[in-house]
Amino acid sequence: MDYLTLIPARKNSQRIKNKNLRKYNGISLIDKTIIDALKIRANNSIIVSSDDERILNRSKLYKGKNIKFLRRPSYLSQDTSSIESLILYILSNLYKKKVPKNIIILQPTSPLRSYKHINDCIAKFEKKGLDSIFSVYKEKIFLWNGKHRSITYDYKKRQNTQKMESFYVENGAIFIFKTNKFLRLKKKCRIISKFDFFEMTKSVSIDIDNPSDLKR
Repeated sequence: MDYLTLIPARKNSQRIKNKNLRKYNGISLIDKTIIDALKIRANNSIIVSSDDERILNRSKLYKGKNIKFLRRPSYLSQDTSSIESLILYILSNLYKKKVPKNIIILQPTSPLRSYKHINDCIAKFEKKGLDSIFSVYKEKIFLWNGKHRSITYDYKKRQNTQKMESFYVENGAIFIFKTNKFLRLKKKCRIISKFDFFEMTKSVSIDIDNPSDLKR
């Protein structure tokens, strides 16, 4: 297997109740992500990991597809639980003999990410021989810190945005990385050198984190 696509769908959300089951364009965020993952062109297996019974029961809708629904242990379903710890749990329990070559992470809260974005990201990952790649959008922003210091520009020599340096913002939509390189890291991290960005537009980079995001 070339790719394992992990869709993490934790039940509890502090800001939006039942967030992963909320609908966008008539389809739930979790189903939109699954449908896009099923359109990945690469040799791909999909795991939806959740502690939500309603999400786990959706396995009936995808019978015959190359997809598993895995119950997420409570100790990995806390606000402080990391995706990296979940990956280690899945690899140690389901792939003891042979791990997948690469892992893709798709969060359900990026509904404007399309299967084409995912396939294009995979293509760049493979073409450039990267260890990891992650999605971003480009931004020119007047950023300050809490100590009243301008970070992205010199406020005494204020520029037009056209002349400002562009910054890249992680949008959380897509992460891809080599499994073996991930396992070799002492401190597990999904961004591994050699890495590169996969650029998406800001308009499709929305991450549903609170009710106003969903409304927007």
